[in-house]
Amino acid sequence: MMWGSSRGAHETGSNNQALRAKAVEIDPLLPDGRYNGSVVVAAGKFHSVESQEDDFLKPGPYLILRRHVEMYQWQERTWGADKTAKYETNWVEGQVDFFKFKETAGHENPLLRFEGFSRQVSSSTFGAFNGQGLLKAVSHLMPLNLTPELLKDPSIKIDDNKIVIPRGPGGGLSDTPQLGDMRVWYEALQQGDYTVLTRQVDERNLVGASSGYAMVMRAGKLSADELFKAENSEVEKVSDGLLYVGGCLFFIGLYSVLSPLAYKMNLRPKINLEGAPALALVCAVISAVAVIIFFVVGRIG
Repeated sequence: MMWGSSRGAHETGSNNQALRAKAVEIDPLLPDGRYNGSVVVAAGKFHSVESQEDDFLKPGPYLILRRHVEMYQWQERTWGADKTAKYETNWVEGQVDFFKFKETAGHENPLLRFEGFSRQVSSSTFGAFNGQGLLKAVSHLMPLNLTPELLKDPSIKIDDNKIVIPRGPGGGLSDTPQLGDMRVWYEALQQGDYTVLTRQVDERNLVGASSGYAMVMRAGKLSADELFKAENSEVEKVSDGLLYVGGCLFFIGLYSVLSPLAYKMNLRPKINLEGAPALALVCAVISAVAVIIFFVVGRIG
């Protein structure tokens, strides 16, 4: 894991450097056929004349709006060869079909009154380009920060950035949920300024119409250098996280292998430790050194 994260970060950084050398900054308000098929960086306004709303949200400038609905309901968990069943209540997204339980009596789930959905506007622009291809290529949405001002009914409870819909009086809040309580939360892509890295299709479509088209998009208007710097920083964060996890696993594995020898470990007189604590310290030092080595390897290649 440590080797893979280090080498992955180095290779991704090298690929980003090569991509940066080829990328051309363009003005999305002035599409140019000379860049068709080229890797481009475009910073502009993602806009639509349409707005989106639902049962709770006022109409807003959402290019994509995704609603999640959770209900506090019964779940069945089975284990063992005889499929022993255990029942517990949890917040679960969507409707759990209790008719499929081994024991339905006493584990009936109320009907989910609201459904989740994912919607996008039917027409949008990115500068002078058609924005619909961009929408299809978006793979990550940001959680919508819910405030009373966004809601049709400002008196509705909001708990942990989720709309609370109690089944009965006194229910709904996360610390005292009752069977049938619901919570609604959203992810959205809002209209605004964005920077896109992609391969230009033509003067009309910056991104291809097929879903999954290769694209990187960040909020705000960024230069090509700023965009690649942000991408490299994110890759390094992920790599460092995996590196630290690998270091923890290395420590656990090393300690487990050497634990039968713990009784022989004595760091006195330099350090007042012996036995298992002394072994833990030695394993921690070795693991830390390994993490540092792989960190350096990942940075210098």
